[in-house]
Amino acid sequence: MKKINDQDLRSLAEKYNSDGKQSMYAYLQAEYGIKNPTCTFKRMKKHSELGYHQETDRFLFDANFSVSEDKVFMTIDELCSSNKNM
Repeated sequence: MKKINDQDLRSLAEKYNSDGKQSMYAYLQAEYGIKNPTCTFKRMKKHSELGYHQETDRFLFDANFSVSEDKVFMTIDELCSSNKNM
């Protein structure tokens, strides 16, 4: 059984959005040797970058899947701006 990393989760989410849940489950069983793909689907739903939207039953992941270090910290302009949107 192969380990599923975060990049694999994104490709699985794309497969889910395009082909559906049953197709993704069959792919997980064939390619990764996973007997119970429901656990992987639950992991995908909890993954913050994939952004599962329950009403539409789709993953709405961002184009910038990997979080860079630049996005973790605020810039000095963002800190000093007078606009306080929260």
